[in-house]
Parts: sequence; structure tokens; C-alpha cells
Amino acid sequence: MYKIVYTNPVEKDIKSLSVEIRDVILNKYFPLLSKNPFCGKFLKGEFNKYLSYSFIYKSVEYRIIYQVFKDKLLILVVMVSSRENIYKRLKRRK
Repeated sequence: MYKIVYTNPVEKDIKSLSVEIRDVILNKYFPLLSKNPFCGKFLKGEFNKYLSYSFIYKSVEYRIIYQVFKDKLLILVVMVSSRENIYKRLKRRK
């Protein structure tokens, strides 16, 4: 199993979400990624080192953007957000 870590901006991303979706992400999707980190899709272009895992919750599409470090069995989450403007925000965070 991979260990999931995230930075302060990601912690703020998660805290900005409703308690309900926050619980779903932390208790369902993070454990899923921990067991199978390559279930997401690799992004293209300047973000090609990241993977994106998408899911829909109550008619809203969310994405978890992350990077996998196989040698350390580590997943670094770089952004958690609804799909809207996620790539513009990711570019600023890079």
C-alpha cells in the first residue's frame, strides 16, 4: 500500500469542501488510491507527471490530482477540487 501525503494548500482545498464530500474523499477515495495508485489517468502536456482521479458526487465532478513515487511507495496529492477551472488553478500552484 502507498502512503498518501499532501501539502498545506491541499489541506485548505479539502477543508473548503463540505463535510460530506470531505468524508467521502478521505474515507473512500484516498484509501482506494492508496491500494491502486494507477487507477487515475495521466495528464498530458505540462502536467504529464500527474495523475487525475475523477469521480462524481451529487452531480458534481471532482478531481484528485496527484503524483506517484514508486520507489518510496508514496502518493503526493497536489490538488483536490471540483473540475471547474482546476487546470488554471493547478498551473498557479505548480
